[in-house]
Amino acid sequence: MLGFYKCRNVTVTSSAPSWDAGGIIDGRGYEWWWSEILQTLPCQRPKIMHWKYTTGIVIEKLHLRNSPFWNIDLDDVSNVVVRHVQVETDLDSQRKMMRKHGRTSHIKDLLSLDRTPDAALKAKLDQSQSTVNWRDWLARTLIDLHVPTFPLNTDGIDVKGTNIHIHDCKIRNFDDIVVPKPCDTNCKLGNCTQDILVENIEAQGVGLSIGSVSPSPRHNCVKNVTFRNIKLSYPAKGVYIKSDPGDRGSGEISSIRFENINIFRPLWWSVWIGPQQQHQPGWNWTEHEECALDFPLGSSKGHCMAQKLVEISDIYLKDVAIDTPLLSPGVCTRACVVPSRSVPCMPANDKSDQPPRP
Repeated sequence: MLGFYKCRNVTVTSSAPSWDAGGIIDGRGYEWWWSEILQTLPCQRPKIMHWKYTTGIVIEKLHLRNSPFWNIDLDDVSNVVVRHVQVETDLDSQRKMMRKHGRTSHIKDLLSLDRTPDAALKAKLDQSQSTVNWRDWLARTLIDLHVPTFPLNTDGIDVKGTNIHIHDCKIRNFDDIVVPKPCDTNCKLGNCTQDILVENIEAQGVGLSIGSVSPSPRHNCVKNVTFRNIKLSYPAKGVYIKSDPGDRGSGEISSIRFENINIFRPLWWSVWIGPQQQHQPGWNWTEHEECALDFPLGSSKGHCMAQKLVEISDIYLKDVAIDTPLLSPGVCTRACVVPSRSVPCMPANDKSDQPPRP
């Protein structure tokens, strides 16, 4: 809704006396989200802020609500500060909108977009003595938490560029919280997304993400990114490093640090390093089947292969505390196929109380 193209030295702020009472920009996203699920939109949904080919950006003292799509999209930018910003997806209004359309606020609405396991698979899962049918278990667990799911693609802050500092923000959404995305030699302000610091964040969303990064003839790249001093409550994932399909070119994800990250009751894997897991309306299921959301618990078990053309290296986790996870602490598919360098997990705190295991 606000677009900035080829600008220099721009500040967007408010006159609010304190940052937690910042100026409100309301995207009124409910009908947009619903139309996306029904696949009735004739065009792409708008973002609250889109910055492109711009340098010298300050975004501060704002309250962004119910974006139809991503909240802040920093696309090929440099020298950026985002501070004292709140991003909110209004859960109460969302539930009212779902009831208006005759839906529940349950995770079953999301799972219904997915395929139903065939009879043989269902029988096999029902007979399992370990993790029960993952759909039933996930639905039951998330319903107990009263977690709604349908505001698709409401990313908090998407970043493609160099020299970026994001700090002292509160984000509650239902997609990536802060996500550096790759640049290649086609970007104008740098050929790699790099030199990014994200700190002092409180959030609820999908997770602290990198990517997704697919191979490119121009070499897709994300490197030198630090997340630190961050509290996550009920995230879908905590640490989420993701590659994407492709059979031409190359890519890299390198020198990524996660320090002092507190993850309370993650709803899926606390740490995921590997191919992107995603399925949403309008996608051809067969194109994304191998790395579906159920991997490695369901039908795609054993087939979610790492991206061989994207090198993941120097991933550093220190003091990553995982409190009451629903599953085991994490999955790393990258190392299973292509040896990755330096993926240490430093002392952390897993307070799991016998969660289900794959």
